Amino acid sequence: YSVTSENVVGTLEAISYLLNKGHKNIGLVSPIITNTVTEERSKGFENAFLKRKTTINKNLWLTLGFNEISQDKTPKLIREFLLSKPEMTAVFTMNAELALYTHLAITSLKNEASRDIELLSFDPPGISGVSFIKQDIKECSKKTVDLLLEQINGTYNPKRIFIPVKLKKVENLDVLETIIR
Repeated sequence: YSVTSENVVGTLEAISYLLNKGHKNIGLVSPIITNTVTEERSKGFENAFLKRKTTINKNLWLTLGFNEISQDKTPKLIREFLLSKPEMTAVFTMNAELALYTHLAITSLKNEASRDIELLSFDPPGISGVSFIKQDIKECSKKTVDLLLEQINGTYNPKRIFIPVKLKKVENLDVLETIIR
């Protein structure tokens, strides 16, 4: 039994969106790929490039160990990584926490080197002007409870349910409206 968001489809859509905007050198910031969620999201990233028959540069991938992910360490590690990859014009992060740390690193580079890098994240990072993939947590929860009730009532029918996600795009107009408000 399993209920999960459409990680592959959502990430493919996000990376396709960046590719359609003209980004060719797209980075990835991820925790070590140790579970189905990170595995599926990295597969979606790869599939976006494969679908376009475009070369993917995995040297633009930063995979962080769990002991490297902290408020003190991670922004510095990401900043160093971005500095070492001047060709990178966009970054996709696997989750909201890494989006926050990446945003700090990008802001630092923008202020120092006038370098603009677009950020896109899986899950809302709570950062104005950053597009993200939104999961339907309410629907995931509902389907999980439905499956549990089925089992409690004696029905054994293992299945994997995928819940659709949505790409929430923040365009320049949205940023402008956010600034004005």
